[in-house]
This record gives sequence, structure tokens and C-alpha cells, in this order.
Amino acid sequence: MSLRDTLPSKKFSAIVGSIALSCLLVMVANIVTQPPPLPKAELASDSSADQATDWQATLDNIQAQQASRLPTPPDPTTVQDLLQGAQTANITDSVGRSLLINVTDASAQGLGADQPTQNQLLAAAMQQIQNVAVQTKTYSVSDLTIVPNSKETLHAYGNALALVLAKHPDASMAETLTMFGSAVNGQTTQLTKMGTIAREYEALATDLANIPTPLSIAAYQLGVINGEMTMAGSFEHMEMVSSDPLRGLAGLQIYNNAAQSVQGMFINITQVFAKEGILFTKDDAGAQLVSMLSGQ
Repeated sequence: MSLRDTLPSKKFSAIVGSIALSCLLVMVANIVTQPPPLPKAELASDSSADQATDWQATLDNIQAQQASRLPTPPDPTTVQDLLQGAQTANITDSVGRSLLINVTDASAQGLGADQPTQNQLLAAAMQQIQNVAVQTKTYSVSDLTIVPNSKETLHAYGNALALVLAKHPDASMAETLTMFGSAVNGQTTQLTKMGTIAREYEALATDLANIPTPLSIAAYQLGVINGEMTMAGSFEHMEMVSSDPLRGLAGLQIYNNAAQSVQGMFINITQVFAKEGILFTKDDAGAQLVSMLSGQ
């Protein structure tokens, strides 16, 4: 076999050369027609930067539009001066004016529509009602006639307490609430009777202070007396319900709170009677009082 026999034929070599040249041409064409790709990290960075720039621009635009719609917020000192000037003897007017000033101030700051701001404004208004107080005499232990503890003094005290309460029937919670309700419903003539009831509560407190009081009951007795005085003082506010509704309602709240306190003191007194074994016969004035307070 000669060397020529081991070499490819000329035809075969021409075919292989043509195929190789075609592949080379295809590769060159792809390289020429396709631009070189940018690094992935650089593309991501440019895209994020564009998005951040767009978002910041949008946010700035929104804020600028909102700011253009809002009036200039008033100076805090001015607001405080207005609130102080809104305070009058008429609590209803004061609360209304204060709410208007605070709402206007909040709206100028873009607030007021949200629940927390509204709750805060209402709380500030309610605080003016809570500040209502009564001007009455406050009794102390030195104003009482204290006697030693014994079954005899406790028994005598119970009968005396019942007699004093019976002496002042006009110091009545049922009558007070009926009159106040009538006044709220427009029957303002009922308000003229409130002064009479207030004086009856004061007289009741004075008579209670004159009862010889055993030492073990002195603190409760003092609570009853001062509670009755607070109830008397509340009428000054309640009788203004037609001209100053919020003051009238504040007075009613003071009255109810004092009445509950007095009721609690009376219950404590009956518990002392029970603890000390103080019994009242059906002929004793204290029997009805104990029965009523114990719910029997």
C-alpha cells in the first residue's frame, strides 16, 4: 500500500474545507451582528438607580401637592392664646370654642381626620368638664362629737342617725333626678326648686355632725357628712342645665358620685352594727334604717 492510498481524496478534502469555512462564516456573522453584553451587575445597578430616582421624584411631587393644599399652620403661641380666650363661665361655650380652635389647628397640619387625633381633641374637651368642682364647707373630725365605743353608744347612734335622715325628706335623690330630667326635657320651671333641695342637704349634713358618734364609726360618719355637702354643692351646676348643658351634666355627675360614696359609707356603718352585735327592735328608729340599707 502506498502513501497516496492513505490520504483523503481531493473531492473529500474539498467537501470538508467547505463545511469548515461555512461554520467560520456563521460565527463571524453572529459576532458582528450582536453587540457585546454589559456586565449584569452594572445593568442591575443602573435599573435600581432609575427606579429610586423615579420613586423619589413621585414622592416629592405628592408632598408638594399636599403642601400646596394646606393653609399655613398657626403659631403655637397664637393657638394657646386663642384657647385661653375661649374659656368663659359657660362651659358649653368654652368646650365648643376650644374644639373649633383645636380642629382648625389640626386641619392646618393635615390632621383631624384620623381617629387618634379626634380622640385626643375629645379628651381635651372632656377635661374641661372634669375640672368642674363644688364650693362647700368641708367637715373634719374636730367638727364631730366623738364618744367611746360601746353597745350603748352604737345603739344610740343608730337611732339618732335614722331620726335625722327622716327629718330631711326633701334631701331626696329620686326627687332630684326627677327635677333634673324634667329640666332637660324643657320644663325649666323645675329648676327653681333645686335651691331648696340643696339647702336641705346642707341642713342634713349639719344635723349629722351633731350626732354623738362612736369612735369606730367616726370616719364613716365624716364621709357621709362631706358627701351630703358635695351633693348640696352640685345643685349650683345642675340648675344651669338649660343655659349651660355641659355644666349641668357635670353637676349631675358630681351628685351621682357623691351619692354612691354616701351609700357606701352607710353600708360600712351597718356592717359595724352587725360586727358588734347591735340589734334594733321594731320600735327602734334604727331598725328601718338597717333593714333598708341591708336590702331586707
